[in-house]
Amino acid sequence: MTLSDAVGSVVLDAAGDRVGVVTDSDGDRLFVRPEPGALDAVASKLGWMEGQRDAYPLAPEHVATAGGGTVRLRD
Repeated sequence: MTLSDAVGSVVLDAAGDRVGVVTDSDGDRLFVRPEPGALDAVASKLGWMEGQRDAYPLAPEHVATAGGGTVRLRD
């Protein structure tokens, strides 16, 4: 799976907890709509700033694996 094929995939943190869904891709970045309550847990690690957004950018260096309908984040 390429990152552009990941739209609609569930995003899991390194522990396997669901943190969002991929809503779009743009070149080498994915855009993730975070789950309610998950933003605080992953925001600082991924460089997401406070504020109301529909989706936040996810750089490829934060992705451990992508495939089978899931994107797993690095620890």
